[in-house]
Amino acid sequence: MKEWSAYWGNNPYDDYNLIREILHNDMEIAVIKQSQQGLILQWYVDPNGLTIFVDWFSELLITAIRDITDPTTLNEEIHISQWTAADPTDENNHVRKIYCDGEDVAVIKHSQQGLILEWHSTPKGLIMPVDWLSELLLEIRG
Repeated sequence: MKEWSAYWGNNPYDDYNLIREILHNDMEIAVIKQSQQGLILQWYVDPNGLTIFVDWFSELLITAIRDITDPTTLNEEIHISQWTAADPTDENNHVRKIYCDGEDVAVIKHSQQGLILEWHSTPKGLIMPVDWLSELLLEIRG
C-alpha cells in the first residue's frame, strides 16, 4: 500500500479556520474542513483505486471532529451526495460496502495488514459527511 499522511493547516479562504489535509505519496488528495452543512471530507482527486487503512483513517477523522470547531465563514455551494453502507451479499472477506447515491463505490474488508477501505469506483459526489464516515468506521472497528 502507498504512503498516507496528514497535516494540520489553515484555510486562507475561510478566515484561516483549521483544516486537515490528507496526502497520498506526498500529494494532497483530500481535505477535512468545516462547511455550512457540517464537517466534510472533500476529495481533490478521484479516489478510485485508493486503499486506506481503516484504523489510521478512523483516528484521523476522530481528531478532526474533536479539533475542527470553528464555524465556516464561507457561504459556498456544497453538494453532499447520499452516502450509505450495507453488509455485503458475497463472502469475499468484505465487512461493508459503501454506496454513493445508490452506486457501489467502495468496500471495507479484511487484508493481511488489517481492515482497509478500498475504492473501486468513482463516486458521483466527492464530498462526504465526516460524522457519518467516522461512525461507520468506529462501528466496524468495534
